Amino acid sequence: MNTKTLAKSIPSKNGVNFQLVEFEPQVYCVVKFKNGVEAESSKHSGDLKKVNAAFAKAIGKAAIEFNHAEMIIEENTVVRHKFFKMGTGSAYRLVGIWSVPDRSMLIHNNALFHKMVSARPKSCQFHCAHCGTSILNHYIIRDDNGEDFAVGSSCIEKLGQTRLISEAKAAKLEIDREKRRVEREKKNKERQEKREAELNSQRERNGGMTDYELKQKEKQERKEDFFDFSRDVAKPILKILKKQNGGFVESIASNYKQGDVPRGGAKPIIIDIVNKDLAGGARKGSKAYNSFTEEAIKLVNDVETAINTEREKLYNH
Repeated sequence: MNTKTLAKSIPSKNGVNFQLVEFEPQVYCVVKFKNGVEAESSKHSGDLKKVNAAFAKAIGKAAIEFNHAEMIIEENTVVRHKFFKMGTGSAYRLVGIWSVPDRSMLIHNNALFHKMVSARPKSCQFHCAHCGTSILNHYIIRDDNGEDFAVGSSCIEKLGQTRLISEAKAAKLEIDREKRRVEREKKNKERQEKREAELNSQRERNGGMTDYELKQKEKQERKEDFFDFSRDVAKPILKILKKQNGGFVESIASNYKQGDVPRGGAKPIIIDIVNKDLAGGARKGSKAYNSFTEEAIKLVNDVETAINTEREKLYNH
């Protein structure tokens, strides 16, 4: 992996050479050399303050501030932060915000993550241009000369400009809202994918149907079986009703076929129709009629009991 020299080799007060390099983005090393050969190095990931302190300690200087754009340190030279003038009162305006993509994207979509990082604004270098602290949300501000700087939210307030602070806070709220929206969509998508995977598993298990569809199919089949049973058990009464005319008997016959028995005042009428048919059409109250009354009542009641019992099995299945 290529390294970037951030400070030329500098001898310490003991005569041992030290060099500051960027090992990879946001991973910095203080390298110690003896007789021109690397002896050891101290890595600091994503924390320029720590590597600054380590390098300063190694070469025996009390304070060094790095220019994050170039980071070249000459012997016996203290380099001051080129953007430290930002706190001296220049007028700035917020021109944009760029946020580091969620690192989880490296697993799910590595190419997109690197594409988003490479497309970041030039001023966004993963650290605050004002203090050097690593940042995720880069507030891009522009000075009077049209130069852009990316700073963190805390350094926005240090600049002491009320309008800029208000704009930054409003932008942060919008970022948070967008993050929540993206997270909701992500969770909804995950739930949908999980649900679809479960349904596909059910279809594979049930011959192309989900558990719900299979349950509905079985329920309909039981219902059809119940209708068949009702028509079969009510067949003696249906034969008698078929001889009659009128909407009433047609309605009762249709109900029997659907497993619905006559109730209330309809039941005595059906018993009377059955009674007369069994008695060969004898007049109600006649001796012949009365001789079949018990049989007519029993027939209607037995059909009712059988249908109701079967209905209980259907709905308690």
